[in-house]
Amino acid sequence: MRCVFTGEGVSPGIAVGKVFKWRHEPAKSASRVETRSGSDDSPDVAKNAWRQAVEAASRALLDLADSTASSIGDEQAEIFRAHDMILRDPVLEDMVFSRIDSGRTLEQAIAEAFEALRAQFESMDNEYMRERALDIADIGLRVLNLIRGTDTAGDAEGVVVAEDLAPSETGILDPSKVKAIILEAGGPTGHSVILAQALGIPAIIKVPGIVKRAREGEPIMVDGKAGIAVLNPSAEEIALAQDRMSSPTSGVIADLSLATTRDGAGVEIAANAGTPQDIHMLRKHGLRSIGLCRTEFLLIGRDVVPSEEEQYREYSAMVAALNPHTACFRSFDVGGDKEFPCIPNPPESNPFLGVRAIRLGFERPELMKTQIRALLRSSIHGRVRIVFPMVATIGEWRALMELVRSAKAELDTESIRYSEDIQLGAMVEIPSAALIADKLAREADFMSIGTNDLIQYTLAADRSNPRLRHLYQPLHPAVLKLIYNCTVEAHGAGKWVGVCGEAAGEREVVPVLIGLGVDELSMTPSRAPAIHALIESLSMGEMQDLAMKALRCESEEEVLALVRAAAPQAVLTQ
Repeated sequence: MRCVFTGEGVSPGIAVGKVFKWRHEPAKSASRVETRSGSDDSPDVAKNAWRQAVEAASRALLDLADSTASSIGDEQAEIFRAHDMILRDPVLEDMVFSRIDSGRTLEQAIAEAFEALRAQFESMDNEYMRERALDIADIGLRVLNLIRGTDTAGDAEGVVVAEDLAPSETGILDPSKVKAIILEAGGPTGHSVILAQALGIPAIIKVPGIVKRAREGEPIMVDGKAGIAVLNPSAEEIALAQDRMSSPTSGVIADLSLATTRDGAGVEIAANAGTPQDIHMLRKHGLRSIGLCRTEFLLIGRDVVPSEEEQYREYSAMVAALNPHTACFRSFDVGGDKEFPCIPNPPESNPFLGVRAIRLGFERPELMKTQIRALLRSSIHGRVRIVFPMVATIGEWRALMELVRSAKAELDTESIRYSEDIQLGAMVEIPSAALIADKLAREADFMSIGTNDLIQYTLAADRSNPRLRHLYQPLHPAVLKLIYNCTVEAHGAGKWVGVCGEAAGEREVVPVLIGLGVDELSMTPSRAPAIHALIESLSMGEMQDLAMKALRCESEEEVLALVRAAAPQAVLTQ
């Protein structure tokens, strides 16, 4: 009998297949395992068995990370590397050992320790942290399965229907066999969802009742963008779905580089890239342009800085591969937390406020000019932008432009071609740059806001410092006022503004950024489908109203409350 289910679409795409009911025990039930009683094992034997299981689980996780890195991407592989770190946490071991010492069997001790840890995460106010509870359960089940000698490998095919999936279960799905995923539970920032997006598998979460209702092998149609599943669809519905699947705009190959709000406004979406290989990932997620290329990939593992010719070849290959779309290259951002042996920088007492990025370039002008020449030359192969990080004064910007003019003059003298149609932008990541946006807007072609550093410098807090992490606040009104000043001044001068920091891919931040006037969001490619869908679910008028209210707030908490009330579909992401 035909039955329509609705849920939350978290990975776009159309699929038609047969129901495959996930038969493995859900990971979250790790605490409900059958436990041994009356074990003769001594505490020492049990603790040794724990250590061996951890070693075995760690090897399996790192193998899974390696295979994920090669098949999906290094970003997704970090999920399993993070699992490995949790598994090796001494606090977890103490939790297990204390239970063994109190008389629990090994399995009981492991199950109780992971259940306690999972409950801690599940009770947190932050939704993102609550969703990490499934990761904890996943790790616990992995260890228990090793001890029990059971196998978690799956052989799924068709449309996977499950109560929930652990990240490690999603990671082993074969995208050539699995057409879609439907979960009764799950959250939009869950690692299983992130992996499904990266694998290009359409997915719907929060679909109550489907596990009980669907039968193995029944035909089912899935729309991962609309969040709809039709069990036993009609022949007409299947034909329509197949037409959409064959359309060039269907599924993960859809062009997501432009999101259109409900009232018709367009927002550009581009990708952050760290290597030339990332072009494959941005295409896989429907993007066409690079909004920020971190050129430091050329410096990794090098004793000497690559020559202009080598840089030219690397940049040109990327530009040609993206043509006619744009590649935006950030000049070397060296210093602070980015040290490379080929560009030695004397130790400083406070490197984040020291000689880094263009400041180092001014001390080593031959280094900066070589890169500028290589980038200019690459522009004959397509559309190129250059953005300069750590601009603090208008004097620095003018000095940069003098270097560009000098590089062009040299190329002219040497009869080496370059395009005059190349945009030069100022990266805004220091509050002073945001506050002189009127002056930068008159002279730069665009501004790209690096929110990672702008937030840190505005709140004077290192986001990697666990004692200060609470001060890393993308929605702090002070940060929003700086961004708003940039968009107002840039638009007044006929220029555009992008955001390339992590905030560009955070769902609760995006509506405010767009409402403040940001024209382009550049993000990790895997986040594009969710951000694209979010933008298209809102109107520009709603987001502008939200942003103006946010500017009048006293705290980030107040802004978050506004966002959750005005745009409840914008949930927190990592």
